[in-house]
Amino acid sequence: MQQQGAFGERLGRSFHLGDPPTLLACTPGGSPLAATEIRFDESGCGLTAPLGNDEAYLIGLQLRGLRRHELWLDGTPVRVCSVNKGDSCIYDLKRDPISYFDEPFHSLNFYVPRQALAELADELGQPSADELAHEPGNFVDDPVISSLGQGLLPVLHGEQRANQLFTDHVLLALRCHLVSTYGCARTAACFARGGLAPWQQRKATELIREHVVEGIALAELACACRLSSSAFVRAFKKSLGVPPHQWLLLRRVDHAIELMRDREIQLADVALSAGFADQSHFTRIFARKMGVSPGAWRSAICP
Repeated sequence: MQQQGAFGERLGRSFHLGDPPTLLACTPGGSPLAATEIRFDESGCGLTAPLGNDEAYLIGLQLRGLRRHELWLDGTPVRVCSVNKGDSCIYDLKRDPISYFDEPFHSLNFYVPRQALAELADELGQPSADELAHEPGNFVDDPVISSLGQGLLPVLHGEQRANQLFTDHVLLALRCHLVSTYGCARTAACFARGGLAPWQQRKATELIREHVVEGIALAELACACRLSSSAFVRAFKKSLGVPPHQWLLLRRVDHAIELMRDREIQLADVALSAGFADQSHFTRIFARKMGVSPGAWRSAICP
């Protein structure tokens, strides 16, 4: 297969390496798919060289945590945070990503052309899905990408006999996962049905529960579900019956109820411990949701 994309030797040159370990596959329509391992054990590679405009995505799976690095898209710096081992990031190669690393670095980079995504959508009878929904520079914990990448490492390292059928299977499975999870057609279909996908609902409600006291920004919830803020609010309300902020208040009421079972805790302290601004705010929300004041509820339930 003639190399034309950002994988193998071409990707290696961007990181100032020779010819890094690479596995290749091909879609039924003839589009290349690739996995290239980039590794610096002693120090970083510095500034990566431009890859040029490419109608493709690079999905970077971090095999080693990063305390710091820098990223530019279209020549503009993008805010990035520390990265945990196993996190993944989607890079749109149309935006000419350039990175700077000054510490040891280890990643597995999947090359997926837009054409490969469009081919799969066509095979499935879906609208075009050659765009992947993502927040530039944002790393996510995607266990599917991590598992698929870990499965390829023994082959890349020569610990397992190279098997093209296995490589094809893994890289084609990755393509399916990207279309079903990040594909814009998938997102549109989800909205057409009127709500969050099961994984999105689970993620959003888990995050709200984890931050029930201090609260959580709408943008953070939407980003975790890979949606815009407005689209997230619409889908959340359709799935759970109330907007995210109302669902958070309901969870705070639940938390307050558990606290009020201990009569030693004053209602003012219950209010603050459950995330309400003050006792007045707590009383107003509690009465609206429960039909009685917190004091009346406590007297009836915990005489």
